[in-house]
Parts: sequence; structure tokens; C-alpha cells
Amino acid sequence: LAVERVPNLVTVLVLCPGDVTTLYGNLGRNDAKFREALKALPEVEIQPEKATQNTHNTHNTLNSRNIGADFHSEYSEYSEMGPWVTPEPIGVGDLRPFPTTALPSWCVQFVRELACSTQTPEDLAGLLVLASMGVAVQGKYEVEPWAEYRESLSVFVVVTMPSGSRKSSVFALVTRPLFDFEQRLAEEAAPQVARRQADRAILEEQLKHARSKAAREESPEEQRSLVDKAGVLAGELEKLPEMARPRLLADDVTPERLASLMAEQGGRMGLMSSEGGIFQTMAGRYSANGEVNLDVFLKGYTGDPVTLDRQDGRQYHIARPALSIGLTVQPTVLRGLVGGRNTEFRGRGLLGRFWYSLPPNLLGRRRVGPVSMKPATAENYGAHIKRLLQTDWATGPDGNQQPHTLRLSQAALVQFLAYGDDVEPRLGPGGDFSGMTDWGGKLVGAVVRLCGLLHLGDGNDTDTPIGPDVVERAVAIGGYLEAHAKAAYFEMGSDPVTGAARDVCDWILRRQDTSFSKRDVHQAHRSRFKQAKDVDPVLELLVEYGYIRPQREPAAGAGRKPSPTYEVNPEWRAQNTHNTHKGLSGDQTTPAVEAPTSDTDSSVRMSTQVQGVLPPHKVTVQAKEYAIGHPDCSRDDVIRHLGLGVPQKVTNAALDQLAESEERFAGLRREAGRDRGEGGAVPPHAAEDDYEVEERRAIQAEAMEEGTLL
Repeated sequence: LAVERVPNLVTVLVLCPGDVTTLYGNLGRNDAKFREALKALPEVEIQPEKATQNTHNTHNTLNSRNIGADFHSEYSEYSEMGPWVTPEPIGVGDLRPFPTTALPSWCVQFVRELACSTQTPEDLAGLLVLASMGVAVQGKYEVEPWAEYRESLSVFVVVTMPSGSRKSSVFALVTRPLFDFEQRLAEEAAPQVARRQADRAILEEQLKHARSKAAREESPEEQRSLVDKAGVLAGELEKLPEMARPRLLADDVTPERLASLMAEQGGRMGLMSSEGGIFQTMAGRYSANGEVNLDVFLKGYTGDPVTLDRQDGRQYHIARPALSIGLTVQPTVLRGLVGGRNTEFRGRGLLGRFWYSLPPNLLGRRRVGPVSMKPATAENYGAHIKRLLQTDWATGPDGNQQPHTLRLSQAALVQFLAYGDDVEPRLGPGGDFSGMTDWGGKLVGAVVRLCGLLHLGDGNDTDTPIGPDVVERAVAIGGYLEAHAKAAYFEMGSDPVTGAARDVCDWILRRQDTSFSKRDVHQAHRSRFKQAKDVDPVLELLVEYGYIRPQREPAAGAGRKPSPTYEVNPEWRAQNTHNTHKGLSGDQTTPAVEAPTSDTDSSVRMSTQVQGVLPPHKVTVQAKEYAIGHPDCSRDDVIRHLGLGVPQKVTNAALDQLAESEERFAGLRREAGRDRGEGGAVPPHAAEDDYEVEERRAIQAEAMEEGTLL
């Protein structure tokens, strides 16, 4: 009777007999129902004279003694289960949010507003900005922490997000300054390139004619004269090398073509793509014999010399190659980087060179019609990228180009060495990097590269040493990268059961039920589980790690055997309500997508952790605090500040309340003609004010999820 009347009551009473009074206060909202349920349990004494008192006075209401000592044998298996334990993350630890404030100030403004306008995690824009900065300054600068140890500023970045996450939109906006600069260089160089091609064509034709005439000449004297002329023409042609159109970026190119492009462009190239096809190319997709050719990628990261032999017999030598890579890929691409022909990727150190990012999945929680990014913010970002692109080379003693050298101040060096001392033991046996030394061994070098990028991004140059504040910010980003690298390496080696378990976890949290059946899982995931038995390994995995546990199966009666049912860990469910992206990934939290109002806004904060939807009264408080600190703010500014964690209707209600409460908040009123009923267009932030429409959509979505929508 207790199980039927108050679910989970029996288990808690048996395991925690001393907490009956507390349980009464938590579950006993219906006194009569609760007391009736308790009557079914042995050794529970209810004091009638106290039974009708306020439930908060629970210590005088119930008296428990030896609850469960003589518990009915029919429910004995509940006591054998023991208490719930905290679920273990399956292979993935804490995925911290991207430390946006560690970037240069102009990057912070751009990343936050772009994340807000596209409703994407700040991780995506933040990592792509670092890759763009690497493309701009690679080859021209090196960081030298101490003598004989140098790091180039080339970076390899890969961000993993599912399809439909607006990766391409963010990629296009972040890389637009690079493409614009490349196009301008090409347009300026077009006349000179055309003239060079014409001059070479004339010389080549003259050389061809001289050689042909010398071959037909019978007189030895005339033939020698023609041969000498051909030699002179060949020398002039050699002094007039080919001039290629200026290039900064490439996409899905073969390793051979990439090496040729780098040779034509002085050794520098950026490989930026919103897809992951380059990994298939690395694995020999276009190779006749399927040979994996990684040399140009590996050496482009380290700056080691590359020698290229062309099919026409010519040879190119790149003394200091510099290659930066920025990719946005889907999770399936990441999982396919190991095994098969891709085994060399890790064996030769390619995977250890990448900076990985696995941002939270915001699909299903994005704001419809968000606030657009300010044009001035995009222009400021483009101006700074252009400044980095226009940096000149240093000139060596031989008159040739060479990179500038950035050095650390004494205080920064002490701080950096302490960080290196902390990382090194983690690479040994028993350390958290012992299974991924190919990546962990490059972490300190990655922080050095970050120091150089942040130093230059702040507007500094070689005349100013890298300071300890820059090292601190670089270490903060390094901490983010190491957590996501561990998650990425786990994803690469994960099996289909693990991926299915994540989806089932998200499904459990969306349902917000305390229990479910195996049939429920199968019905909700028919596209993944063809047969009901395919669900078993997933449920066994979730039971093993403490997310669910089987419930007692009722006695079988006539008809079809009931489907096994499972109880959801209440602690995990409570902590993850409205935060379904956490799933099996431990304590990962969603960064609030909010944008600052100015470049110098001191209120810019590091990405906050959203545990759920803020209650309306807290939304009003936060909106008021922001409005007081920013007297000239607009309605859109407050919406940017509040970010993703607030539903549309709650935001509008809070702003309307503030606008009507005090005259100083009059600027938060909706503009005339933009609200409903005033004949104007409905603004994005007012598009969901129709509560009935929103409620109907929510009911339909829930019905579709439950499979009951007619």
C-alpha cells in the first residue's frame, strides 16, 4: 500500500529509519494519505493527537522505532539495494566552460555578442578566434621561454558539435576578416601577377625557339651561339620565378597541394573548414595507393623544414613552414579518427597537436529571435585581425625574412616554470595524462603558444616581454583544453553503447519522471534500437554507473509479461533538471550566452554556469541590478546580459515590470509600434509573448515525446 500511495517511500523508510520525521515533512503534503500509507508499515507509531498538526512540526507527529526490522519479505529486495550513490561520469570529467575573459578585450566583446546572436556556446567562437589569430601571426613570431626552446604560433583547433548547431554561421563570421584580407591582397597583386606571367611566357617561348633552332643548326659556330643564347634566356627565366596569387587560406586540399601552396606563399598557410573532410584526405582518400601522408601537417605545426619534389623535376625547400588549422566537425568525425587507416594519426602525433573543444549542446534551449551583434563589434574585431595580418617580418643578418622573438619577463618565467612542474608528474604512471601522453606532453607548449597569441592580441610586440598576467590567462585556457582533450580522447575510443547511453540519459531528464520501463526506451528510440533486446546493454551500463536501478518486477499474471521498469537516481535527476546536456559527461554546465554592452564594460564575466531556468523573481532582480549599473542601457542590452537561461516570456515580464515601477527605468519600455496591437512588426523578443501559443507548443512537444500526439 505504501508503494502504491507514496512512490519510493518504502525504500527510504527502510534504509533511513531515523529520517521518518524529515520524510514526513518532505512527502506528507496530504496528511491523511501519508498516514494511511504508513499504517501499512510495521513498527510505525502515529500519535493521533498530533496527526493533524502543521506538517512542519514533524518531530511531534511521528515516532519511528526499528522501521524495517520486521519488514514484509515481499519488499525485502528494496533493502538489499542500498542507498543511492552519486553517478560516476563514464570516461568524461568536468567539462568546464570556455574562459572567454582570458582572451583580449576585443575578442571578449566579439565572442560574447556572436554567441548571443547565434545562440551558440562561447567555446565555438572562442576557439575559432584563436585559430584565426594563429593564421594571422604564424611564422612571423616565435616564443622563446628560455634559450634553445622555441615555440611557433601555429595552432590546430577542432570544435565538435552536432548537426544543426549553427557551426557554419559562426565559422563564416569569425573567418570573414581573413577571407576579406585575402581577397584584397589578390586584387592588389592581380596586375603584377599578370605581368609576371606574361614576361615568363615570352621568355619561355624565346627559350623554346632558341633550343629548337640550335637543334636544327648544322654549323658548329652558329649552333654554339644559339646554345649560349638559350643559356642566357634560361638564366633570365630562373631569375624571374613564378608569382602566385596571394593566399592565406585553403580548405580540403591534398597534402601535396598543401605543401605546394605553402611553398608559393612563403611557407605560411591556414587550413580553415566548417567540415572535417580534411581528415579523410590525410588518410589517403586521393592517394593512388591509399598512403597516409602527414609530413606537411606535422612539420607545419612544429616549424621543421620541408622539402618538396615536384613532378616537373623542380624542388622546393620551406625552411620554416607554418600551418594553422581550424575545423568544426560533427561528433561522428571525431569518433572516426582512430582505427583503420587512421591509426597513424595518433601513432605519429597528429591527434596530440590539436586543441579540442566539445561545447554543450544547446539544441532545444535556444532563444528564438535573439539580439543581433552590434555592427561596431564586428568592425572592431575585423580591424584587430587586420592589424595582426599586417605585421611585418623581422630581417635576419643575411637580409632574409625571419620571425620575431617574444620572451617572458622574469616573473612570468617563474610562473610558467611552476606550471610546467605541476604538469610533468601527470605524464608518468598513474597520472591523468599517462594514457594520452601524446597530447599531455604538448600541453606546456600549447600554453607557450597561447602566451604569444594573447600577448600580440593585447597590442604588444617584441619590445614588451610577456607578463605574468598573460601566463595566468594562458594557463586558464590550457585548463579548459586539457579537460576537453580528455573528453575528446574518450569519444574517439567510445563504443556505440556509450553514445546510446548518453541519448537515453538526455531522454530520461527530459521526461522528468521518477521511473520508466524498457518498453518506453525502445519506443522513444526506435531509430537507434531495432529490437527491444538492443536496449539491454545500454540499461545495464546506466545501472552499473548509478544513473538508474531496476525496480521489483510484479508477479506475472495472465497476458503479456510486463516490461522491466527502472527507477531514476533522484539526486542525479534533481541536479540535472533543465540541464539535459550533462548526461554522462559529469559536471559539465552550460555557459550562459550573454554579451557585454561595450568594449570596456567592467561587468563582463566569465561564462556562468546555468543549473536550470532562473525563477522570475531572480530574473527581475538581475535585470534591475544591471539597469542600475547601466543607466543608459536598452531593453536589448538587458536581454543580452540575461542570456540563455531565461525564457522569453519571463524576460519580457521582468522588463515590463521594471519599466512601469520606476521612471528611471523608462528606457526599458518597448518601442512604440513594436509591441502587439500597435500596428507594427512584432520584434524578436516579443514574438513569444502569446502565452497560449507557447503553452500549446509545449504540450504538443511533450505529447510527441510521449508518443501520444494524435
